[in-house]
This record gives sequence, structure tokens and C-alpha cells, in this order.
Amino acid sequence: LDIRGKLAQVRGVFQSLLNATIEVYGEHDARLLPTAVKLFEMSMRLNNLEAANVQQQMVQRLRESSTPATMQWYHPPQGEMRVVKHIELLATHVELGRYYLATKQYEKARSELQQVAAWRENVRQL
Repeated sequence: LDIRGKLAQVRGVFQSLLNATIEVYGEHDARLLPTAVKLFEMSMRLNNLEAANVQQQMVQRLRESSTPATMQWYHPPQGEMRVVKHIELLATHVELGRYYLATKQYEKARSELQQVAAWRENVRQL
């Protein structure tokens, strides 16, 4: 098999694993998130953008329902904790940026990736 065939097999394994997990825990359980992220990654690697779009929406829904909006960020020089947007939620912006780059929607991709850069700059300046 060529590399695309092997990736398609791996994607099929992740899809069946995700389906079995949904069957056991339901479609709103946080335990689906790691498998859903891997399935999204496989779709992006195979350039299956329609499937990647659906899976990215599922990952975003799972992430937003199971992750708090903010988190404590330890700032060593001052030794204090600051409240910032949760780092897990930034993964959604990275995934959307990658998806928009693959679909050649460069302005949307830039907008998503700039949000990540702004978060990093904000944390650096705290």
C-alpha cells in the first residue's frame, strides 16, 4: 500500500474507535476529544477537507463544552497567578487556521492564527 492508503486505514480505525466511544458514552462526553482530534488530523493529512470541516466542528463543540473559558497562568518573575484564556481553546484557532490555509481562505486563516499570536504576546507581557 502507498502512504495514502495506509493513512486511509488509520483514519478508518480512528473513525470506528470514535463511533464505538460515541455508542458507549454518548456524543457529548469529553472522552471523545482525543479520538476526534486524531480523526481531524487524519482527514487534514489526507486532504479530505469536507470531512475535516465536520470533524473540526465536533472537536470545537467538545472542547468548548468540557474546557473552562479561562485558566490561571503562573508568571514567574512576579510570582503571581494571572487569569488568561484557556490554552486548550487556542487549539481550535490553530485547527481553523490550518483548515482555512488548506482551503485557500488566507484572510480567515490569518485572522485565526493572529488570535493565537496575540494570546502568546499577552502571556509574554503579563
